[in-house]
Amino acid sequence: MSLILFNITYNMLLILDPSLLNGIQHNQNVIHALDLIAHSRRLGYHIVLGDREVIKYLATCDSLSKLAQEVYKDIYNNLPIIHSYRHVMRTQVKVVLENILEFVEIDGFHFILVCIEYFSSYLSIHSPTILLAENLDDVSFYKRVADTYIKSNTLGNIHIRCESRHGGGGTTTQVFQQIQSGEQNFCLCILDSDKKAPKLSPGNTARDVSRAHNPKQHLCKVYILNVREIENLIPTSIYRDLFIEDQNKKNAIDFIEFIDNNHIDIRNYLDLKNGLKLCKVFKENREGEFFKYWINCARIISETFNQNLYICLQNLVCSKTEDKDCECYVTFGFGDNIIRKIEDKKYSSSDFHLAISSCVFLKEELESLGATITFWCCALPSIPTIPAQN
Repeated sequence: MSLILFNITYNMLLILDPSLLNGIQHNQNVIHALDLIAHSRRLGYHIVLGDREVIKYLATCDSLSKLAQEVYKDIYNNLPIIHSYRHVMRTQVKVVLENILEFVEIDGFHFILVCIEYFSSYLSIHSPTILLAENLDDVSFYKRVADTYIKSNTLGNIHIRCESRHGGGGTTTQVFQQIQSGEQNFCLCILDSDKKAPKLSPGNTARDVSRAHNPKQHLCKVYILNVREIENLIPTSIYRDLFIEDQNKKNAIDFIEFIDNNHIDIRNYLDLKNGLKLCKVFKENREGEFFKYWINCARIISETFNQNLYICLQNLVCSKTEDKDCECYVTFGFGDNIIRKIEDKKYSSSDFHLAISSCVFLKEELESLGATITFWCCALPSIPTIPAQN
């Protein structure tokens, strides 16, 4: 069998297909690959599962090393506990005997089919999935979101293991292209949408990375947030906790709580760093989606939260000659480095989980994001009772 060689590494849920048993008796590459997979599982780099008959056979297969047999024996003994992961993890790697690299969807589950012989041809399979974001603070926040997903879905000892990478905004496309073209790692790239209104297109970075992504390269995934920026995913309770003692942020806290309490559907598009002044809205194309969306929002906010907007809204012109003098805030912001402040606060996993779980308006997006990160970056603890063999 000729081998399709893709230099990739795994940090996902690996399902060992029954077809592998047809090749283990007479194919040294298959035996070597199963040894390597076992060694990686022993080190805690990913999750390995399979049908009971498959794992039981591998646990007693004399063709495999003693270390591999012990690892598969450990997997077999824990199947009743970890087998449920197959029903929760909707993205999985299926390791098959066939010479293939393919993506298929079956009953809502996504499978990346990969030939077993790859593992015998690429010796270093001990690198985790790359989690690429615009900066490293973002990656830390995303890992917290995934940890909350794991806890909420009672996924036992599963944890997030990834290599953190950042693209620095404008260079994210180049970093992603380099990873994708190298074909050596799984990569999950998470991007702000930078959408300023519901009917507007995503921003430059999201657009450029999406264009650079090769849809036939199943080893990489681009996830564009369904909100403007990562700051829009932060629960209101965390904003209050971070800024409650800062009098300059009181209006911003009151505003975001007002938005939540009154079910005003603009949270996804707020500029939570800088806020939005009415003078900026007036400068936009009045036939454009930004103007139409935010002028309508301004009217709602004027009637229910900030009556200072009323006069300027009546005339559709700012009463101030200089933008810097405009005091008509449609929305309020919390300033820069918000994610950094969250990291500096060092929230416990329990506190962060509670904040996310109680944030009804963000539940769907946070659940989707947490699930995606978990699927691509999941791992189990190492197996310490089995001696490491290098």
